[in-house]
Amino acid sequence: MSKRMACDEEQLEQFWSESLPPEQVRSLEKHLSVCEKCQGLFEARINRFAEITTATKWLKDEPTSDIRVSQGAEVQRVRSEAIAEIAKRMFDRSENHAHLGQLDEYEIIEPIGAGGMGIVFKGYDRELQRHVAIKLLSPSVSLVGSAKQRFVREAQAAASIVSPYVVPIHAVASHGDIPYIVMSYVPGVNLQELIEESGAMTPLQTVRIARQVALGLAAAHEQGLIHRDVKPGNILIERNGQRAVLTDFGLAQAADDASFTHSGLLAGTPNFMSPEQANGADIDERSDLFSLGSVMYAMLAGHPPFRAPNAYAVVKRLIEETPRPLTTIQPTTPGWLARLVMQLLSKDRGQRFVSAADVAAVLADCEKHLEHPSLHRVPKGLVSRSWLLRSELILGTLVLLGCIGFYLIWNSPWHSPSSPSSHVDNQATPQSNSKDTQVTLTPPGNSIEQGFIPRAIGRWQDEEEESNTIHRIEESIRRLERQ
Repeated sequence: MSKRMACDEEQLEQFWSESLPPEQVRSLEKHLSVCEKCQGLFEARINRFAEITTATKWLKDEPTSDIRVSQGAEVQRVRSEAIAEIAKRMFDRSENHAHLGQLDEYEIIEPIGAGGMGIVFKGYDRELQRHVAIKLLSPSVSLVGSAKQRFVREAQAAASIVSPYVVPIHAVASHGDIPYIVMSYVPGVNLQELIEESGAMTPLQTVRIARQVALGLAAAHEQGLIHRDVKPGNILIERNGQRAVLTDFGLAQAADDASFTHSGLLAGTPNFMSPEQANGADIDERSDLFSLGSVMYAMLAGHPPFRAPNAYAVVKRLIEETPRPLTTIQPTTPGWLARLVMQLLSKDRGQRFVSAADVAAVLADCEKHLEHPSLHRVPKGLVSRSWLLRSELILGTLVLLGCIGFYLIWNSPWHSPSSPSSHVDNQATPQSNSKDTQVTLTPPGNSIEQGFIPRAIGRWQDEEEESNTIHRIEESIRRLERQ
């Protein structure tokens, strides 16, 4: 495909609507990797709902369409025309003027998030008298048939997952031509907001959240579903901070379903997608594990492992580069935890963990160690081989020292059963007829002539040689510790 054709917006629209032939898709993707103009057009399409996202941030603290924006001592009221227009088109009028509107049996209270696929509102189920989260497919996206299909797939996929760490689906319906799904409302913040507000998180916080996400992924993988968009924005943290739940299965697809394969490059968030996903290759559950590793890296470092000015530069770094070591960004990160994250971030999926369930089990042991280090050890698979070697050498040296010490004490010339000091001459005879019997305690024969001193000197020479051996072992241990 020529550059002129690739820069044609109509070609990009065909790509988005999945009507571009596969051979032209490959040429277009190749061109997009070098053409800044087309990259700009492409990213403008991704950010098509930027005004909606901005409006939702305004409305998050104020449920009405009149927003208070603080500028120093002054307070300026700003009306969000974008959200007002969306609410007018989507919802029926509500009797409660503080609400944005009414959607079937649900009161729409306020927007709580927006993305490329849909807009999420906080709602109230009048029938069951509970708050819910209602996700509607974005009006512009709903015009594309494949997008509608994919949106409905989110409900079908998530509804089949039973886990306390996945947001459950309550209902699926349509309002006019726009489908929507009703989910449990999780009061709190998403992990992205938490990282932006608090910065890098502690190892214990990171491991605890990651373990719960891994359990949620394990439940999805048991159903043959791959999330494909595991990122901090799709992980909700309850207000009490005790539970993390995974949401937004809008990009989930069955492992054996290739109906959307040619658009795989677009699915997911570049900062957290796997290399095979970025390459448009076939993916499996281990792709989600790479994304989980990226999320853990972001929690520990305060930012994603791969950053760049635009999406294509991020993808290039993701495929070609290794992220900066966590221990250099946050020196308080334990080496074993950094190794776990880097194993998840391996470019070769065969080097990652086999399953999310395995990751959850290892993280559970890590959590126990961080909570009670004196009672629980670091999982053996995360301990470096050099550290294990040093530990074995140190333990072996201690055992050797104990044996040598016992040997020296037992064979000391002053404590040996055959030593002169403990020998009584059986031939000793009384020297006089006095009442006090005198006994001569002498070694048999002439001990000096028979080699008592030479034997003692020989033993001391053995002790000196043993001391030199111990010194050499200790020096070897010190060299290993310096490596």
